[in-house]
Amino acid sequence: MPMYLIELARYTGFAQLFFIITSFIIVYGIHHTLRRYSKDYLVSLLIFISVPHFYLSSFGIVRQYCAIAILFYGIKYIVQRNFYYYLAIVALAMMFHYSAIIGIVFYFLYRIELNRFITSSLIIASFFTTPVLYYIIEHLPKYSDYILPVLNRGTGAKMQLFLLLSAVIFMFFYNSFKSTESKFYYNVFIVGVCTYNAFLFIGDFATRISYYFIIYLILLIPELKYKFEKKQFYLATVLFSILLYATSFYLSYKEPTKNALVPYQIFLSKSVDDIKLVK
Repeated sequence: MPMYLIELARYTGFAQLFFIITSFIIVYGIHHTLRRYSKDYLVSLLIFISVPHFYLSSFGIVRQYCAIAILFYGIKYIVQRNFYYYLAIVALAMMFHYSAIIGIVFYFLYRIELNRFITSSLIIASFFTTPVLYYIIEHLPKYSDYILPVLNRGTGAKMQLFLLLSAVIFMFFYNSFKSTESKFYYNVFIVGVCTYNAFLFIGDFATRISYYFIIYLILLIPELKYKFEKKQFYLATVLFSILLYATSFYLSYKEPTKNALVPYQIFLSKSVDDIKLVK
């Protein structure tokens, strides 16, 4: 599918057409799902924009983020328990990125109870699965390039800490997730945390599989809004988002080659020559 879009852009002589179409897919997929399922659209949107591996990453891994947005849009078919429609969504997402096949797992995470004990066990176990995954990927020629620990120079460890702390907080408030949908968001996010842990020490590229799961954080956080006073919840969310966003820009400014997946730079106070020096 992306190749057809690229060819269309070349044929029309309008190079930006590819990014216009892919950006529409990403924005619409996220927007539509948040409008329909988020307990607080603005909070979800704020989290989506501020967490580094969400909105900012969509500029670098365009094909995969189209797949993520399409699977995210497919939540309604999971909730409706319409397997064949959801399978069609997975197939469409795979046209953008083959890794979207992992989306089939989501369908079977609905109506499953991952209590605190099971959650803790899964997270702990995820730290010990790396050698097994490394061995499997190493013997798959098509995916052996994902074994690039040398590229693990980015915010991997910081993101891991963030995800683990988030998981602990959600475990603490586990009983607050009353609806089947909120428990589903919890399940998918926890599996995402485990996936990130398992693949982190293989390389930054390998952790990208977890992005399909951890995006559910933007639906999960608003589920806690009724546990706090409204003003406190919104203030905490805004401050948290500003901190994350500022940290991302600071790290980008301080070490422009930090993240091999998203090679963008802050251009403020830089000349054209400064930017050209970074490859």
